[in-house]
Amino acid sequence: MRRNRADATATISRGACAALILFVAATARAQPPSVPERPPLGSTFTAGVLRDLPTGNNAFAVAETIQLEAISDLFTAGGLNAARAPKAGALLNSWTQTQYRIGDVSITDPRSGGTPLMLPFLPLWDRMTVATGAMGLDDGAPGLSISLEPPRPGATWLRSAEGSLSGSALVSGVSGAVPAVDRVDQWQHANLMISGPVTGRVGLAAAGSWRNLSHVAVPGATASTDRVASGFAHVVFAATARDGGWLVQQT
Repeated sequence: MRRNRADATATISRGACAALILFVAATARAQPPSVPERPPLGSTFTAGVLRDLPTGNNAFAVAETIQLEAISDLFTAGGLNAARAPKAGALLNSWTQTQYRIGDVSITDPRSGGTPLMLPFLPLWDRMTVATGAMGLDDGAPGLSISLEPPRPGATWLRSAEGSLSGSALVSGVSGAVPAVDRVDQWQHANLMISGPVTGRVGLAAAGSWRNLSHVAVPGATASTDRVASGFAHVVFAATARDGGWLVQQT
């Protein structure tokens, strides 16, 4: 009798195992095939890469010369159009659909669209992302998207200054019957940046830029002057466990 019971138990166990294997196999077949992710249409440039590129410290030069899908109506190099924001677009989108952001905050002009409220200069930003398609839901840009990430304050104070200039004696002249589309007469540019801890829990990264351009644009015959000054500050506050508990309670 004992041997028969053992044989019956072994038979039931084998049947249970067979049923379990069939169930797992059926579940695996029911899963849909994985869909490969589409690569993003764009590029991300870190501060180290931007320093090595001949961009003239101008964020617009990155989009118009490096990102193949982007195009703009102005050429930003050699001091030209240093105080104006170009009308940029990508993949047959209107320039009015271009979006500019600092982190998660939009700095696109709400009146006309397509141009930023400030002219970004490259030494301040820690990372720049140019996207022309296949963007995530958090971006929401129908066309070209340019996002800038400010740097975090360092553990010690850092100060840096940079400047450049050009005068009439350093600018090439115009020869021949065809005049230049735009000719630089004078050019001055200066950047100042500071970064460091204010207190044990508060850090600051701030920068300012000043640009002065005198140029002669067709069809004009006399020089016109463009000036722009901009500044930006990034304050970082280190939260503690006590601050987190207060936020949870308020929520």
